[in-house]
Amino acid sequence: MNRKNRVFTVFLVSITALFLFSGCAGMYVNTQAYGTIRPNTAVTQAFESFTVKPDHVYYYSGPDSHPTAIIAIDKKYTLVSKLWKKSIIDPDKALYPKDAPYPLGIKFTLRYYVEGMQQMADAHYYFSLTGFDIRDDKGNDIGDWYSLLDARTVIRMLGENRVSVTPPPLDLYKRFDRDGRENVLWSI
Repeated sequence: MNRKNRVFTVFLVSITALFLFSGCAGMYVNTQAYGTIRPNTAVTQAFESFTVKPDHVYYYSGPDSHPTAIIAIDKKYTLVSKLWKKSIIDPDKALYPKDAPYPLGIKFTLRYYVEGMQQMADAHYYFSLTGFDIRDDKGNDIGDWYSLLDARTVIRMLGENRVSVTPPPLDLYKRFDRDGRENVLWSI
C-alpha cells in the first residue's frame, strides 16, 4: 500500500470512528426535564400559619419530630420516591391555636411538623425556615417546599405528571455549629 492510500485509509477510519462515537454519545444525551424551587414568602407564611392546601398531598423527610423538609405536591402530580414519608394531614384538623395543647390522638398535624422543624433550626442554626414554590420544567407550579434555606434538592420530571424530588440530607440540622460555623465533617 502506498503512502497516499495509507493516509486516506487512516483518515477514513478516523472519520468513521468519530461518527460512531458521536452517534453513541447522542444516544446517552440526558432527555429528562428538571424543575426548580423558588423562594416564596406566601408559601413560608402558609406553612408557618399551619395552612393546609386540600388539593395537595403532604410528605416529609427525616424524623417525625423534626423533618428536614416538608413538601406539598399538587394532587394532579404523582411523587415517585421511596425517600419521602406520606403524611396524613387532615385539613379540618390542621389549625389549632398556637398555645393550645395537641388534641388527643392527633399528634402529626402540620403544626407538629413545622414547630419541630423550627425548634431544631433554632437549636442548631438560629436561622429561619423558608417556603419555596416547586416548579416543573415549563415553570408550572406543582407544589410547595419548606426547609432551611440552604437545603438542596433536585426536581426531576418523569413524564406524564410524575415528579421525583430529592430530599435534603438527614443530618441537615447538624451542618453548622451553634456559632454558625460550618461543621468540618460536613464539608469533607
